[in-house]
Amino acid sequence: MRILVEIILLVVLLTGCSRQQSVVRDNIKANIHVSFIPREDTVSLSSIYGRKVDILTLDSIVLASVSKVLRYDSLWIVKGKSAEGGVHLFSNKGHYLKPLLRWGQGPAEVFDIWAMKLYQDAVYLLANAGTEVIKYSLLSQELEWRFKVPDEVLSATDFELLSDGKFVFLKSVARKPEKEYKLYVYNDQKRQIEGCFLELDKKAGDYISFFQTDCLYRMGDKIRYYEVFRNGICQLVNGDLEGYIGFVNNKYTFPEDELYQDSYTFETFIETCENSNYIWGHRNLYEGNRFISSSYNYRNDMYWNLIDKFSNNSHSYKWVRDDLILNETSLVEEYLSMTNVQGDCHYFTLSYYNLDRLMQQEDAGKDIMPNIAHLYKTMDDGSNDLVVCLYEK
Repeated sequence: MRILVEIILLVVLLTGCSRQQSVVRDNIKANIHVSFIPREDTVSLSSIYGRKVDILTLDSIVLASVSKVLRYDSLWIVKGKSAEGGVHLFSNKGHYLKPLLRWGQGPAEVFDIWAMKLYQDAVYLLANAGTEVIKYSLLSQELEWRFKVPDEVLSATDFELLSDGKFVFLKSVARKPEKEYKLYVYNDQKRQIEGCFLELDKKAGDYISFFQTDCLYRMGDKIRYYEVFRNGICQLVNGDLEGYIGFVNNKYTFPEDELYQDSYTFETFIETCENSNYIWGHRNLYEGNRFISSSYNYRNDMYWNLIDKFSNNSHSYKWVRDDLILNETSLVEEYLSMTNVQGDCHYFTLSYYNLDRLMQQEDAGKDIMPNIAHLYKTMDDGSNDLVVCLYEK
C-alpha cells in the first residue's frame, strides 16, 4: 500500500452504448451505499484477519517485483518480471518450477504481460501491449491457444472471462476520433462485439488517469468494475451494467466543476488534487468474501478503506497496527503492499528493505514473528519479496 511515485491518469464516465458523451458522473443506483471519510484511526490486523498466517518464499529466480499472486491446487502462480518471463509457477513450498511463457516473439513467447486471470484450470493472459489473449492450461502446463483482440479494443489494459466463454475487455486509452468505450463484451467464436459500456471521455483522459490494477474482476458469476473518481462499483449482469455499491456524495467528494476543466494539464491536475480537501486517487480495489479493500489519497496522505459486506459498513484508516506478523504500528503508505485478493485470502508482499528496517529495531522491544526473523537471516537486498497470506475472519 505504498504511494506510487509516478501515477498515470484515466477517468471515464458511466454510460451505455447509446448514450452521448458527458462529463457528468452518474449517481450509481444500487441497493447498498457507503461513505468514505478520511480518519486518523488505526486498524488492527487481528480485527480483520484470523491468526493463521502463511509465508511464501520464492527461491531460485530473481524477480524485479511481485505484482500478483494466485494459488491453484499445489501451485503458486506469480506475476513478476524476470529475465525468464513475466509469470511463473512455483511449488507449494516456493520452489521455482518454470515460466508460463518466455520473453520473445515465438509461438509460445510474449514480449510483455499486462493482465493475468485464473479461471477453472487455466491461466489467461492479456499480452503484447494488450493485443492478444492467451490461455495456458495448468493441467498440461502448456499454452493451449491464443487470439488477437479485435481492432475496437486494441491496447486493452485489463480483461475478464464471462461464464459463457465471452470476454470483457477494458480499454483505457482513446485511439480513434469516433466514439469509443471503456468496456467491450466480445464473443471470439462469432468474432464480434456484443456490447459496450462506459463511453471514453477523450478530453478528460488527456490529464486524468490513475494507474489501476485488477479494477475489472470476477466475483462468482458477475463481472465487477471500479474506476477512480467513480461514485461506486458497477457489475455486468445479464448483458447490462448495473450498480453494485454506490458511494455517498459528501464534503470529501471531488466536485464536478473542479474535476473537469479544459485548462488542466497533468501537472496542474495533480497539484489541484494534492492541495484540495477532497479524496483523490481512489484505487487498488480488491474484493474478498467479506471485505472490499481499497486505498485513496487525501491531501498528501494515504488511507486504507475497508467495506465489510456483512454489515455494509465502510471505514477508512491512516494507521495499521500489525499484531499478527511484525508487531508494529505503521502509516498505511509504509506498510506491506497488497497485491490482490483470492476468496478469503489477502496477499501482501514484504520487502527485505522493510524487514531490515524492523529487525534493526528488535533490540528496542520488537517481537517479530519467529519464522519471519528466521527468514530474515537468509535474505539480503537482492532477495525476492516475501509473500504473506492473511485470511479474513
